[in-house]
Amino acid sequence: SLGDAQASEAEVAFREAVQLAEGSSLASKPSTLYGTLADFCHFLSTQARYSEARQHCRRSLELSRSAADPDGTCAAQEYLGIMHHMRGDVGRAERAFQRAIVAAEQGTKPQRLC
Repeated sequence: SLGDAQASEAEVAFREAVQLAEGSSLASKPSTLYGTLADFCHFLSTQARYSEARQHCRRSLELSRSAADPDGTCAAQEYLGIMHHMRGDVGRAERAFQRAIVAAEQGTKPQRLC
């Protein structure tokens, strides 16, 4: 896990990234915003800040659904599943992972390895 100083630096960077994405990408590329929100959700989950993490995942999920983007929906559901698992709520984690699978089956882009 990250030390307190590193976690604080990472949080500042994530908050700045969200602000930049909100300011510049809503009109041109909303995936930047909901991708950043999903990543921030995961970071907050690793810091056991589940309530705040859930808010960011939910917002990411809403935006990706509005954009009809199965990749964004899949990522947000995966991070929700991870967050619920970290909290010890296996049932909710499983349901989130199942929703991620449904989103993936709707047409996510294949992952490429370098």
